[in-house]
Amino acid sequence: MEDQTAAISVVLGPYMVAIIGALWTIVMGFGGYWLKRMSDKLDVLLVHREECLNRFADRAANNSAHQKLFESRDNHEKRLSKVESDVENLKLVVRC
Repeated sequence: MEDQTAAISVVLGPYMVAIIGALWTIVMGFGGYWLKRMSDKLDVLLVHREECLNRFADRAANNSAHQKLFESRDNHEKRLSKVESDVENLKLVVRC
């Protein structure tokens, strides 16, 4: 019996090594494919980051955009102050 199992091991040994090698190759192929996709996505993100940094590093455009924002905020504050003063004046008129 031991002679038969030894013979089977000797005969099937190379096939088992080939099967394990093929499975290992498939696993490594999937791993390589996954790493390539991850690397491509990181490249796209890095390019996007650089574009954003370049776009927002434009000092003149950024300054003008902020200036417009601040002017709009100041206009809103002025209108709100005017409405509040009008409400106060109306309260005084109604009391009289």
